[in-house]
Amino acid sequence: TGALLHVLNHALGKGLSFLSSGCYILRVNSREIERLEGIGARMPATTASLGIGLLNLAGVPPLSGFWSKLLIVSAGLGIPSDGLMLAVTIIFIVNCIVAAGYYLWLFQRLAFKRPMLDGGLKEISEAPALMLAPILILAAACILITIMLNPVLQFIRSALEVILG
Repeated sequence: TGALLHVLNHALGKGLSFLSSGCYILRVNSREIERLEGIGARMPATTASLGIGLLNLAGVPPLSGFWSKLLIVSAGLGIPSDGLMLAVTIIFIVNCIVAAGYYLWLFQRLAFKRPMLDGGLKEISEAPALMLAPILILAAACILITIMLNPVLQFIRSALEVILG
């Protein structure tokens, strides 16, 4: 159950990340993080949506990414083994911490940092509506899954019963 919820969360978070990156690249014409610093002030909807996706990927509570990672860790710790599952679970936890650090570092630079290279950021505007719409839908899905977590988990359990018999 946790693994399938994690696949869903990961797809939403990565989708948000890549779509938001595309909007930034379109507006700034650069992929360099230094040129994107502080862009959140000019592209608030894109940056807020990216923040939701990154926080979900990082597994920050109360978002559903946290719950999927917690379910995976709980399952890993609950499996009797000769220590292999414990080692794998510890590696998973360390990976989650490192990834969360990177995601939060990136979001802080885009959303809260003052632009180092102000050249051109003043003229930047929000992404076009046709690019922004799917981003907002994915961000809303992240929030909706968090709010409706129990029905989503029940749906996943039902699907697993059908698949696994």
